Amino acid sequence: MADLVLVLIVLAFFGLCVLYVRGCERIIRSDDIGEPTAEPTREADPA
Repeated sequence: MADLVLVLIVLAFFGLCVLYVRGCERIIRSDDIGEPTAEPTREADPA
C-alpha cells in the first residue's frame, strides 16, 4: 500500500511540474518578444 501511495505522490508531483511549465510558457509567449517596443532613432553626429 505504501508503494502505491509513493507512486501516486510522484505522479502528482510531476503533473504539477508540467502544469507549472505550461503556465510559465504561456506568460513568456504573451510578451510578444519578436515585436520591438521602441523605434530605433539616429544618434546626433558629434561635431
